[in-house]
Amino acid sequence: MKFKKSPVNLGNVMIFIGSLALLYPVIAGLLLLLVSSFAEIGAFFSEYTSRNRDLNKLRIGCGEGKEFLARGEIEKASETVMSSGSSYLLSKFINDLSEFIGKSNFKIETEKLLQEYEITVWERTEKERMLIRVGPMLGIGYV
Repeated sequence: MKFKKSPVNLGNVMIFIGSLALLYPVIAGLLLLLVSSFAEIGAFFSEYTSRNRDLNKLRIGCGEGKEFLARGEIEKASETVMSSGSSYLLSKFINDLSEFIGKSNFKIETEKLLQEYEITVWERTEKERMLIRVGPMLGIGYV
């Protein structure tokens, strides 16, 4: 069967070729985003299982640390508060904070440290925020 060379037929053929040319890159991109989503789910569960979130232990540890600070026992205060941390990031923050306890510029260093950790947390969640915004546009999610 022979096709006639008409502008309508040529337009249909060009649209068909264009859609075929875009088919594989779109499928590859969606597969990449799907793998990325599974990796993020794995990271989420890893973070969830690594946390020992005992808020009561944290409150008690902070209270004991405050008592040690009132008595001037800085080393015991930092050890007590560090042992009551609930996650890696919190333990690291407390460890970094304990270096400045008792120094004259404690408030300034504490504010600087808080700002650094705020940026760290923001950077750690940047990929998830991007997936949350882009995913629905590409049809990912809303199962």
